[in-house]
Amino acid sequence: MRVLGLLLLVCVVAACGDDFATVEPTNPERAADGLVFTRTDGSSYELLDAVATCTPSEQKAGVDVVRLLAPADVEDSHRPPFFMVEALPGVTGDYPLPLHERDDDAGPSDLTLFALDARRKNELSGSVEEATGKVTVREATCDPEPRLSLTIDARLASEIGLPPVRVRGGMATTGR
Repeated sequence: MRVLGLLLLVCVVAACGDDFATVEPTNPERAADGLVFTRTDGSSYELLDAVATCTPSEQKAGVDVVRLLAPADVEDSHRPPFFMVEALPGVTGDYPLPLHERDDDAGPSDLTLFALDARRKNELSGSVEEATGKVTVREATCDPEPRLSLTIDARLASEIGLPPVRVRGGMATTGR
């Protein structure tokens, strides 16, 4: 019995070698594996890659926002769905939905979410009153390059009266 216990201990210790802690993320360049959008009928789609850019705010001159676009090639695509987040550089933390939007003359909001479900032609927002859930911003920066990292577990509401869409997952970008 002692020999069996000793043999078992040797096997367990041997299994804890160098290869034990080498679990890699599915998407190591972006540190997040994408977003899953689930419609009320149970159908879903996934967005796996995104790109961040820094762009001047439309609400206030001299202020930049970090913009995440998914998929990364959405500008070249003729068949979206797409997901867009705009955040003020330096914004981090948890944001419950619906998001608060500032008046245009007050400057850009801390965080804005918008999505388009092309199959349903549904325009979705995190700022519509019926939106629920939470977004956690881990990083939003323009310096030294545009980066935005977030996780989301939320229901985005339709801006045009269609059913909401559930969004779960995480997205992290590097600059273009």
